[in-house]
Amino acid sequence: GRVLPVRVAGKCGAEVADIIDGMRWAAGLAVAKAGGGFLPANPNPARIISISFGSSAACNPAYQSTIDELAGRGVVVVAAAGNQHAAPMRPANCKGVIGVAALNRDGFKATYSNFGAGLVIATVGGDPDDEGAWGVILGDDGIVTLDNAGRTGPAAGRYARVFGSSFSAPIVAGAVSLMLSANPALAPAEIVAGLRQSARPHVTSPVIGACSADNPGRCICTAQTCGAGMLDAAEAVRYAQSIAQQATFTPRRW
Repeated sequence: GRVLPVRVAGKCGAEVADIIDGMRWAAGLAVAKAGGGFLPANPNPARIISISFGSSAACNPAYQSTIDELAGRGVVVVAAAGNQHAAPMRPANCKGVIGVAALNRDGFKATYSNFGAGLVIATVGGDPDDEGAWGVILGDDGIVTLDNAGRTGPAAGRYARVFGSSFSAPIVAGAVSLMLSANPALAPAEIVAGLRQSARPHVTSPVIGACSADNPGRCICTAQTCGAGMLDAAEAVRYAQSIAQQATFTPRRW
């Protein structure tokens, strides 16, 4: 898979109109420019749009119509659920978007991750350490990823440990890229179905309570709060191959 970075924000953030223009341009759609005319077309249209920021507002018509138009061109949107241990943020709460919740290495919902109905899948996002019931450390050391030492400009490259559903969403986007490598003909609805059908069941525990409005921190996910289950990239690819071969897909359970 190839990565197409599209900048939509300045130092003070991004307007919804900027984000939508970035989504449209990335997918190869026409984008009007100020003063008339259109921006130069993207010569390398993307099949997957990964978005790791948003707002707590409800999905608005501008977002939804753009997401629907992208789906009509075979483009799928993957979005972070958010980090406010509350309801999924926009655009993860829009219809047709693959909303992603963050888990820790034990499969519990990460302390910060948003959750709720409408999310499609969950995967690791890192979780700060703390001491839970019975003195058990329930967090982890985070996800190791590429980073840069600069604070106000580029500096030396390095690795860093990070936390957030912003890092969960691109993991799912990468898995979707593998699915499309195996079967480029997959439609957005088939991709969503494949992620759901191939997911591993959420973990259970007698020690940690289920996720709810009264228990929004580190908690046990269900299909109603964190999506169908935990991402299984290998099984998702096998699903894509089975669709290409018109074969029946039965997920393996390890």
